[in-house]
Amino acid sequence: MQTILYINGSTDSGPYRMKLAGLKRYSRMKKWSGKVVYCARGEFSVHELLAEYSPIGVVVEGCFKPNIIPAEEFEGLPVVYLDIDPDFDVGDCDIVIHRAADTARCAFEGLASAGVDSFAYAGWFTNESWTLRREALFAAAAREKGFEPFLFRSSHSETERDAYMRDLSDWLKKLPRNTGVLAANDAVASCVLTCCRDLGIDVPGEIALVGVDNERMRCEGETPQLASVQLDFEQAGFLAGMTLDARIAQPQAPRRVVEFGPLGLIRRASLRSSPVIGKKMASSMELIRNRACEGLSAAEVVAYIGGSRRSAEMRFRETVGKSILEEIMDIRFARLYHLLEHTDITLDALASFCGFNSLETLRKLFRRRTGLSLREWRNSRRMRANSPGERLPSPVFR
Repeated sequence: MQTILYINGSTDSGPYRMKLAGLKRYSRMKKWSGKVVYCARGEFSVHELLAEYSPIGVVVEGCFKPNIIPAEEFEGLPVVYLDIDPDFDVGDCDIVIHRAADTARCAFEGLASAGVDSFAYAGWFTNESWTLRREALFAAAAREKGFEPFLFRSSHSETERDAYMRDLSDWLKKLPRNTGVLAANDAVASCVLTCCRDLGIDVPGEIALVGVDNERMRCEGETPQLASVQLDFEQAGFLAGMTLDARIAQPQAPRRVVEFGPLGLIRRASLRSSPVIGKKMASSMELIRNRACEGLSAAEVVAYIGGSRRSAEMRFRETVGKSILEEIMDIRFARLYHLLEHTDITLDALASFCGFNSLETLRKLFRRRTGLSLREWRNSRRMRANSPGERLPSPVFR
């Protein structure tokens, strides 16, 4: 069995694990054996790795410059760089990079849908090119619609967190209320939430907030829970395998730059409501977000809101623009679409995973909504997803 190396230049994070899952999926198709190296630059000898495993190719992952290993150290092997800063000089090697413009647009549209009056971007600790690019693209999306965004940049390192938080707090104090803030990533979004709590700024009542990466443990562990743009990291790993395979087959082919985009916006409480939505209604929508796939019924939501069924439904529709049941079904189908496309969960198990009473009920509802069977939809999406030239839409997961 042929071996490939996957060198992790970042950390054991959720995004990294998803990239690894995508690469493993492609490796299974090719019957490759994969060796994962969980080390940062300088903690291992590339020459010794090559001597031990005799790989046919290498994938180098990570966006942090000190960890990027120059291609020449791999002694002429095919190398693909995955999710690195496109400004990094990796010579003639193929790269698989994030389509940042789509993520910025997805975040802007999500914040705009919350009815905010202004927009802002909270940058990373240091002015790395990836956060400046995300800032520029988000600002461009805002300016296209006639808004001049408020921008926060920091010159502090991650070890100077206290100084960073002081500067961030001073900036947040000056923001107009009813502003939509895109944070550079979920870690920055957590910092924004902490500062807002200390300042007495209500999220999402006065500031709507969106992060990037959808680090689920972080996002769902915050109060309120963080909305975040989910990047298609699993597909990124798959594309890295596909690109490496093409390079192995055609060593002299022109350099390839392959892009992966966002899956969509995962809405949670930091974005869910606009300033006119009461806390009770906002928390009822969070209840649906958390429990729709556990079999939550519309009657349970009505009981939580209080009052008669008619009045609760009217208040909910005025706030969300749809009925309670429609919202529950949208949440269930968002999870269903993701599981169908990105996992190998059997069709029999999907109903219980997504809160439907039975597989037969799910099949009927799915065909009514899409015009396809579950299997037809899964096969068609995977065929499209496995084509590097195909750009997939970026839905908003409500």
